[in-house]
Amino acid sequence: AARDPANIAALVHDLRELGHVSVFVLVFNAEQPRLNATVQNMLLLLEECFGWRLWCNVALLFTRWYMDPKSQQRRKKSSDQIKQEWSSRLRELFPTSIVQALPDKQSFPCYFVDSEAAIDPGADAAEREAALKEL
Repeated sequence: AARDPANIAALVHDLRELGHVSVFVLVFNAEQPRLNATVQNMLLLLEECFGWRLWCNVALLFTRWYMDPKSQQRRKKSSDQIKQEWSSRLRELFPTSIVQALPDKQSFPCYFVDSEAAIDPGADAAEREAALKEL
């Protein structure tokens, strides 16, 4: 956490040198998704550097979205609920910018990944198919 400001500054520097960014993928652990102060500050800094158009290029990715039956039963929320919830949370944190980028309360593109089932050749066929379908 102490190195976060330096890492963010280096990231912004590198992104500016690229001249164009197609997508900003925000990656969260689906088992413990957190939008803590560090992440909020990083997003604020990115918005300051790239303007409100940053939000036109944001996608959310949730890892550890396991597709086995037990994990599916344990989940308290569906992927659609999480998509709506996170889009709303970001809209609350950055209301002016996101309204410009996503009118009519649209949601951010969201992807849910079970990397274990997607790459494990021994995974159950239905579990593997469900994991790949999310991609």
